[in-house]
Amino acid sequence: MIRARRPRISPSNGRTQARTSTRPAAQVACIVFGDGEIVAEAVNLLVQTHDPTAHAEFLAIRAAAAALGAENFTGCAFTLLAHCCPMYLAAARIDGLFSVL
Repeated sequence: MIRARRPRISPSNGRTQARTSTRPAAQVACIVFGDGEIVAEAVNLLVQTHDPTAHAEFLAIRAAAAALGAENFTGCAFTLLAHCCPMYLAAARIDGLFSVL
């Protein structure tokens, strides 16, 4: 099982940003958990970055990989304030993120 370090981000920051945003594309947040701790969280940044791949899910995977120092997240789970996009579901399965909360 991967041991997660405590993140340097606020657990509610991403959810608050997503819920209060006036841009529909930004109203998505993703949180990755490991060992009962929040490993990473992110919100959609498509509009701000003009990057069509800047989905909250992918940004959360990148942040989790950096926080854990690993590219496999077996034993971790994620929650999302929207429906998962097909690209993310494929990436999550490859990376070992099988649990959706």
